[in-house]
Amino acid sequence: AFLLFVVITDYFDALTDPREYLVLAAHPHDDWSILLAKLVTVGRGILVLACWLFAPAVIAAGLVFRSPWAALALFAGAMGASVAVGGGGMLLGAGFLAAGGRAALNRVFPWLQIVLQISVMVNAGGTRLFQNVALSRLDALGWVVWAVPSFWFLAPLEVVAGAAAPAALGRAVLAAGSLVLCAFAGARWIGARVGRELLEPLPR
Repeated sequence: AFLLFVVITDYFDALTDPREYLVLAAHPHDDWSILLAKLVTVGRGILVLACWLFAPAVIAAGLVFRSPWAALALFAGAMGASVAVGGGGMLLGAGFLAAGGRAALNRVFPWLQIVLQISVMVNAGGTRLFQNVALSRLDALGWVVWAVPSFWFLAPLEVVAGAAAPAALGRAVLAAGSLVLCAFAGARWIGARVGRELLEPLPR
């Protein structure tokens, strides 16, 4: 929720503002070059933020499982989740812009702030809950691990920790599928729509 909020509020103008392409150079660029430059700008900021956000959990995983492979597995899952959130946030914001313009996106901001605050409270409460509940594997949580995409990206850690059950592999497939879906939707939709005219035509 935090990364999604950052994508839509802090970085989205860099992706969609038609005037942003002027920073590339004075000579003309095709729309794909402009989109790639914007994706690099946004993606770099999101991945740096994600590294700081997930670093404590990655270090803890290595210590708890006494294995550097566990830390690397959690890091890989966290980076995959960050890419999916970044791509999904761009798709979501572009969808609102295409449907109702900047006003529609502005109406979404308060709801995103509410979701962010709720996620912070749930995270604090969940931490206390897991301190008192001993779980041998994630499947003990039931349907939650299938309904919340964050659990899908824990599959690499499950496999390294020796819990390579069919359910864990199924969640790995869902995680990979979400990344493929973001890439496919971005190439087919954002690639064709996020250009110089999505927000407004360039001034003469």
